[in-house]
Amino acid sequence: MKKTVRVIVLCLLALFVGYTLYFLWQKSQPVPIVYELISPERRTLVKRTTVAPPGGSKASGHGCHQPSGSGAWRQGQGWRRDSHCQDHP
Repeated sequence: MKKTVRVIVLCLLALFVGYTLYFLWQKSQPVPIVYELISPERRTLVKRTTVAPPGGSKASGHGCHQPSGSGAWRQGQGWRRDSHCQDHP
């Protein structure tokens, strides 16, 4: 009886090791590259304009030049300037 259980356990262990090696071999195989061909579409281009911040250009001469990114756009409030520029038009 002990010999039969030992043979069954060793067979299961051998099957487990064999399947593990097969699984690792299968995962190491290169995957074929499949290219998808697409065709161009005819679409209508939409022209959009960008809105400049209020207060004119940065070279307005009033001494309050904002570095890039110092103004902040807030939804529904427009452009917000930094506090040191509030007294200039």
